[in-house]
Amino acid sequence: MVVTEPQSEPSKKQRLVLIDGHSLVYRAFFALPSLTDREGRVVNAAYGFTSMLLLALQEHPDYVLASFDLGGRTFRHEELAQYKATRRPTPPELSPQFPLTRDIVRAFGIPIYEVQGVEADDVIGTLATQARELGLHSTIVTGDLDALQLVNDDVYVLTSKRGVSETILYTPDRVRERYGLEPIQTVDLKGLVGDVSDNIPGIRGIGEKTAIKLIQEYGSVENLVANREKLTPPKVKKLLEEFSEQALLSKKMATIVRTVDIKLDLSRGSAHDYRPDAARTILADLGFRSLAARVPTTWRDGSTMSAPPIFAPAVKAQGQLELATETARQPAQSTLALESEPSEAVAIVRETAELEQLVAAFAAAERIGFQVITLDDVPRRGRVAALVIGLDEHAVYYVPLAHEQERCLDPRWRCERTASNWAGLIGTYWWRPTC
Repeated sequence: MVVTEPQSEPSKKQRLVLIDGHSLVYRAFFALPSLTDREGRVVNAAYGFTSMLLLALQEHPDYVLASFDLGGRTFRHEELAQYKATRRPTPPELSPQFPLTRDIVRAFGIPIYEVQGVEADDVIGTLATQARELGLHSTIVTGDLDALQLVNDDVYVLTSKRGVSETILYTPDRVRERYGLEPIQTVDLKGLVGDVSDNIPGIRGIGEKTAIKLIQEYGSVENLVANREKLTPPKVKKLLEEFSEQALLSKKMATIVRTVDIKLDLSRGSAHDYRPDAARTILADLGFRSLAARVPTTWRDGSTMSAPPIFAPAVKAQGQLELATETARQPAQSTLALESEPSEAVAIVRETAELEQLVAAFAAAERIGFQVITLDDVPRRGRVAALVIGLDEHAVYYVPLAHEQERCLDPRWRCERTASNWAGLIGTYWWRPTC
């Protein structure tokens, strides 16, 4: 299901879509189960990325460009030694999906902008700034809310709201509604509260609500520091006196650079460069058949597009469904197959009534497939966070196992929730014959 928030209509300018490849691949990897292709390669991130790319093409753009991180140190690492230092190493099953995703982008005929020592955020910020100067309207497609600082009347940000199939389009009004700040002030917010994912410190002791009030009153971190003697309550005043330099540095680290030495080249990346046949071929080769079917004939024609199916159970030759009992990102285990025939998107079961209906459908289903989603990377001993249930080839449901939802399940389901316990249950219930 695609949920795009209400949006104001941009002016009749030419449209540019800027794809933040690295953030989308990373987000898709952790948002989707460990989907594998026919060769056993984990391809969930590439699948989710392509779903977002096809959503972006619904904007009917005149130009599409992409940027990826090349890795290595940047100026931020030089100025803040702890920058991104707490991030875990890239999972081995994710690393190969970055070059795979680049191949998909190139197959579409989309040029990739990359600069050694420069993050993709900065490349995209520079390209969006240059596009505005040339009179274009840009939509940045990203998994990273850092890009909200770039939002203005000519730059919108499209990002995932949940998983990869529900999106939200951030316009200036949408940013103001969410934060009570101007888009450019979201970087001041990072200066005060920091950013855990990038290990940007901010000021410990100042939370988001307090930070927003301070920015609303003083406008920026710089003005706040300049007026720190006037601040109340005394605790906030003391924090600003002690950590003012840290706040300024944190803001600098979170600020997207818009002056990278790179030039927007509109002779590349237009609808004339689009290669739908090549795109369909690479997606079909990966087993992404329903995604291949959604590739439009032209960027200006979105008639073939629909909500993306995240995955669907596939029936084996003996009439069995492929099954996973391991943690969501264990590459050596088989999973629910990516696709057989195109199906609807995964339905997320959030309400008790919805779960009761699913339990009833489960009892009546002729074929059933499971996947267990765990909180830890401990094979067969991970704490279960959710179930993915496929019924009769067509319907796929994601069930977060909150306590109020778990009460609706059959008592035999309510065992100690570890992967091994669920594996025994699944071994009993994953296949139900018709007679």
